[in-house]
Amino acid sequence: MSSAPPIQTAVIGLGKMGVMHAAMISSIPNMALAALVDLNPATGAQTQSIGPQAPFYSSITELFEKTAHLDAVVISTPQFTHRETGIACLEHGLHVFLEKPLAHNLADAKKLADAAQQHPEQVTAVGFMKGHYPLWIEAARRLQAGYIGEPRRYRAAVYFSQVLSPKNGWTFTKELSGGGILINSGVHLLHFLNMLFGQGTSVTARSTPLHSKVEDTLAALIEYPSGLFGSYDASWSLPGHQTESTCVLVEGSEGIMEITDDWLRVYHINGKEGVAKGWTKTHRGEFDHAKFNLSPDYGGEGYYNQLEDFALAIREKRPARYDWQTGLQIQQLTDAIYRSTETKQVVSVEN
Repeated sequence: MSSAPPIQTAVIGLGKMGVMHAAMISSIPNMALAALVDLNPATGAQTQSIGPQAPFYSSITELFEKTAHLDAVVISTPQFTHRETGIACLEHGLHVFLEKPLAHNLADAKKLADAAQQHPEQVTAVGFMKGHYPLWIEAARRLQAGYIGEPRRYRAAVYFSQVLSPKNGWTFTKELSGGGILINSGVHLLHFLNMLFGQGTSVTARSTPLHSKVEDTLAALIEYPSGLFGSYDASWSLPGHQTESTCVLVEGSEGIMEITDDWLRVYHINGKEGVAKGWTKTHRGEFDHAKFNLSPDYGGEGYYNQLEDFALAIREKRPARYDWQTGLQIQQLTDAIYRSTETKQVVSVEN
């Protein structure tokens, strides 16, 4: 057990994700909840009433003025506030964890990434919690180790049942959220594809609203420098998916790999050293050893692991697994997909 004092951490924004982070921080070794921040005092009182105990402030200005010792913040506010809040916290000398996406548009994402480079002594992280699934990290390792030879093509999809009727609010206002299914939820899958294959170079995409004013369903073709290409399909308007459901099928020169939220299957055509011929299957339970799982049905281990990695990065003076430069890469890909849906043309991914 480390003798170092706990990392004093404030949670900014007490919506669903903020409350979850506040509940988990006390379970992270050497991390302590120092403050709760939200524009609405009633939200703060409600959060305190269900467990997390820390002083409440209604602005980051008040937080900075009244908190004697603060090391880090977890920002769970809407993405259109990320640039201003994130940079202010960096300039105050804090380590900063931002919920995904990095920002609601590419311009703000670039400013955040630039700010992080100007403060290299501070840890920045983005909440790509699915990228902290041990199963998905293992899938990326096996793919890159050549378990199925050279990847040639993939199919990737993410579906769930969130938008089945007309919706309003900032999430469904493009100027505030940046878009619909792609930027609000589908970025988890884009990030996983980045883990598997690196950054794409060009995209062709189409999208349409079904119940809201942003895209509720979207399809894209993503191409890579090696000649690899893959299809990406996303919808939050499909009945029958009460929790977000992800599947990636990769076809390689020596076999195939299929990855879901719960298991990893590999089929090798001939078998080779370290890889059996035919099918092998691995369940997430073989890798999931998170010490605290607030949401077993959806990503609980990822939520814990990302905060633990943030805390360890601060302690060890190293970058977080997914920092703001990673967030910028995913924002560049997201931006290219949106531009393709608008122009109906092939669009190069900015690099």
